Amino acid sequence: MAAFLIPNHYLPWIAFHSELLAFLALPIAFAVVATGRCGVVRMGLLPIVIAVCSTIPLVQYSLGLIAYFGDALMYSLYLFAFLGAYLVGATKNENDLDWLRYFCWAIYCAGLISAYIAVVQWLRLEHSIFIADYGGGGRVGANLAQPNNLATLLLMSGVAAGYLCYRQYLKPWMFWCSLVLLLIGVCMTQSRTALVSAFFLYLTFNFIKPFSLQRKYTAH
Repeated sequence: MAAFLIPNHYLPWIAFHSELLAFLALPIAFAVVATGRCGVVRMGLLPIVIAVCSTIPLVQYSLGLIAYFGDALMYSLYLFAFLGAYLVGATKNENDLDWLRYFCWAIYCAGLISAYIAVVQWLRLEHSIFIADYGGGGRVGANLAQPNNLATLLLMSGVAAGYLCYRQYLKPWMFWCSLVLLLIGVCMTQSRTALVSAFFLYLTFNFIKPFSLQRKYTAH
């Protein structure tokens, strides 16, 4: 959650601190999975494809298609991180619902705090070391300092809130109040990415009937 809320953004790598925190969390989660304490990883074709693709930047560097080794290494590391995140998420565990609940709470809280920060930035009241400076321009980014990323986080937070409310971990009135704040934050980002994401969420929840999810959760 700290990766979403850290306000440090400096050139030349503006998102370095946020991405560093995310990268530090990933090896810890992957190490827990690798020890076999969290269940069995459901392997398939996709991890193999990702692993092969992660070597492509290094091959391109050896062929002279990428000028700098550092660039090729970073591309490969990002793809390896994606592979690690996929393996962590694909781990089958008898406590799947507990992990999902903790994850949803983290995303939900990060979204609410980010929406509050966005409102503070929009009102030009961000006089705090804990809030990233807002450069103006009409589009807020909270501590992510990027409107599209903020809009994506707020939509994820809304989905997490819906799950918590569905599982009765969150009161309905709290869900609706939170949703209003999150949607206000999305509107302030003026993000077209949010519109596209909302469209696919609408298709998912209305046309792709989640019968499999219902069977899975009622089984518990």
